[in-house]
Amino acid sequence: MRKEGQKKPNRPLVEKKRKSYPPQPMDKLLEQDQNRLLQALQNNGPQTAQELSIALRLTVPRVTSLLYKMKDEHLIHSPRCTTGNKGTPINVWEILASKD
Repeated sequence: MRKEGQKKPNRPLVEKKRKSYPPQPMDKLLEQDQNRLLQALQNNGPQTAQELSIALRLTVPRVTSLLYKMKDEHLIHSPRCTTGNKGTPINVWEILASKD
């Protein structure tokens, strides 16, 4: 037991070494979902996040996050919007045409 006024003993900090694993399961899931999303856009044409979430059985936030990630990677884009039930604009997503 420590007496009043005594300092805690100095213990060496132990650093945990990170092992380098093959791709994490989340990376595989991300890639799988992105491929499914691209396939849906290719087969069914331009769609909203809501339509894609129903078709792929994913949540709207998951689909939206994938869409913006893929937009940043220049795989897809949203050239136009439609109007939702409340009059708010909703992006319509499609595959970005390659510049060949």
